[in-house]
Amino acid sequence: MGMKEPNLTFLTAIVLVTIGFSHSTTQADNNAKILEQLNGTWKGGVLNGAQGHVLVFKGKGVAATQNANDLGAGNLVLDSSKKPWTLDAKGTKGGHKGQDRLGILTIDGDSLKWCVSLGKNRPADFKTGGQNFCLSLKKKK
Repeated sequence: MGMKEPNLTFLTAIVLVTIGFSHSTTQADNNAKILEQLNGTWKGGVLNGAQGHVLVFKGKGVAATQNANDLGAGNLVLDSSKKPWTLDAKGTKGGHKGQDRLGILTIDGDSLKWCVSLGKNRPADFKTGGQNFCLSLKKKK
């Protein structure tokens, strides 16, 4: 009688759980780093549209003005596992209170593009048109 072989199903399950836990921890860390990078004041406007926008990101929140007019505030939900990253705002103040704004995000140094839908479908690309508007912003130092 030889040694009994280990249960491969059990070992496979342990490896998959370990990989899954490692991935989710890395994902949470990556989201936290991106939110930290967003912290601060960003200025700019809509691509091919209205200018004078100021967005202030703090933690998991954002507040917006345009030419000193309050546009409201919201809580952010970031998913950096998607390509492009998704950044949704859940309105907590102003005319969009209680509404979700689905968006996509890219950051390149001190430049930010955040495209948001006024409808129910997430923007597919970084373009203003239809129910989507794309903000192009620079971080204030």
